Amino acid sequence: MIPLLYETAVIMNKTGTDVEIAGMPATIADSSMRIHPIFDWSPISLAGGAVTLPLWLFITAGFILILLWVILSWVFRIRRMRSVKGYVEAAGKGTQEDMQVWIFGKTKKLTIECLKYWGGMVHYPLGVKITKWRHASIMSTMNIGGVPALAVSDDYDHTRDMVSEIALCVAGDSFNKDQSKLIQLIKEKKVPQTTAVSPITCFSDYKDYGRAVLELLYPEGIWIPSWSMFDAEKFRKYFPRGRDGDLSGGIFLRKSRKLKARTKDIGIISKLLPIGLCVLFVGILVFGAMYVPLGK
Repeated sequence: MIPLLYETAVIMNKTGTDVEIAGMPATIADSSMRIHPIFDWSPISLAGGAVTLPLWLFITAGFILILLWVILSWVFRIRRMRSVKGYVEAAGKGTQEDMQVWIFGKTKKLTIECLKYWGGMVHYPLGVKITKWRHASIMSTMNIGGVPALAVSDDYDHTRDMVSEIALCVAGDSFNKDQSKLIQLIKEKKVPQTTAVSPITCFSDYKDYGRAVLELLYPEGIWIPSWSMFDAEKFRKYFPRGRDGDLSGGIFLRKSRKLKARTKDIGIISKLLPIGLCVLFVGILVFGAMYVPLGK
């Protein structure tokens, strides 16, 4: 509503006496000229009072700053969580072929991606990368937030089983720490003399004598704490060399090329035949249209 300013008017009648009439509209004031007793109060004046800064200006600036702070904070959060965006993608896709995969790189960087899984192989979407990992054990499947997930590394071509890795590291450390029991068994000739008495430092050591010796030393198993810290780098010494995911993908790529090479080439004539038929059909139509009489 537009407020009206009323003023008292004095009119002289025919008898010469003054008649006072109240409530006559005098001027119309614009709504922008309304002065609020609180929000238009100026706590700061500049230039000797010529420029005033009302309270509503500071309130508006405060709301704008709060809005900018919220937007920037979410921007930085999104950038910080960019490496785990695959969790959200895998959770949103409930198909059999989409799998949440935790990738531990040699650069000590963890990324979570949504990769394809089919036929026991985990791989990137077609045409992105040739990297492939073989998923051979159901025990290596994790469950994170209700979403199935797999763990892989860029220098190994199989999925990783974190529980087995912790157990194997504990067993290897126990063997390397104390070999007195093994020496005693060798003296008692319960263990062949050819059995190596040396620390397990790599995959070859575990393959050649480590597993057999551990079964002899601990026939009932090794006690492992129920709560153990997983170290993604500690188990790398047991990785076989030269078996990274890119190599596995390259092997499958070469096999596919060999299968493709076995197919017979249909030849250049068979390839151009459909196009030639289309060109011939269009030519017949054009020449036929040329001989159609126009007009009468």
